Amino acid sequence: MKKTKILNNKILGSSETICETTFNFDDYKPVMPEHKNKIDKEFLIYLIGFFEGDGSLLMDYQRKSIEFTLDQHSKDFAFLNNLRKSLGYGRVFKYKNGSMGRLFIGNEENLLRIIHLLNGNLCIPARREQFRNFLLMYNEKYKRNILFKNYGPKVSLDTAWLSGFTDAEGCFMLDIHRKRNGNVSCQARFSITQKTEPIIKDISNLFSKSNSSSKNTRLDKSWYGYEFYVGNKKSRVELIRYFQRYKLKTKKRIAFLTWRNGHDLMVKKVHLTMEGYKTLEGLVKKVKKINKKLKIESDLVRDDKSVPSKSNV
Repeated sequence: MKKTKILNNKILGSSETICETTFNFDDYKPVMPEHKNKIDKEFLIYLIGFFEGDGSLLMDYQRKSIEFTLDQHSKDFAFLNNLRKSLGYGRVFKYKNGSMGRLFIGNEENLLRIIHLLNGNLCIPARREQFRNFLLMYNEKYKRNILFKNYGPKVSLDTAWLSGFTDAEGCFMLDIHRKRNGNVSCQARFSITQKTEPIIKDISNLFSKSNSSSKNTRLDKSWYGYEFYVGNKKSRVELIRYFQRYKLKTKKRIAFLTWRNGHDLMVKKVHLTMEGYKTLEGLVKKVKKINKKLKIESDLVRDDKSVPSKSNV
């Protein structure tokens, strides 16, 4: 494998072969905060998944500033605080309008930690390309010569990455209605959307054995993004098993637990009775209410991202 050449602290190349690896924190461990004497791999992998779904690497070429940020609605402020506490560094603050909270990392020492956390551990090719530019700016600004690792782990149901990515990009949906002929139709679906296709295909492949149809991805032309979705029983059981092992950490966990209850009722066919139908109908309404609230909060955060961030944290 050809190594990157470095001249005047600039990255001139990287590994010619893109390798599939497992998550590796050997470079991160030496730069961890002193009060964090043990690596929590499950948390770090979850964090990487959440970042790849909803994080930002901000680069201002005029000011020569670089920042790592994770944004959430202020009602999920506790989630950001928990992330900061588990990391052991960074700053969490609310914007003046009160609708958005941000975990912010922007100084040399803490950015170095984030760089060693992400370098070689990003699953999405587009994220790796973004990170390459971020690392180049960091090397130039702080006179470093850190080698860019042009590879990343494969998505797996044996790590917490998908849990973090789902907290950022996933959606749990329930639906029930009575047809004209009196029969009841009910459905429990899970989906993930993303602008680029490769990661959607990778996630889809995780469920190829349990999915009766290989056509569980689609291009949504309304925004030219890609969606992965499952709705069959075997895939739902596999998802439930996964999220029971690698728990969601945002308010989306409430949607999952309600969705799981809906799945259980469908499997037991309780919706075929009037009482069971009403019970499941109540869960459907609850999930829709949660999803609507999450979408409103997500839209508010997206609108607030134009507000200038703090610095030197």
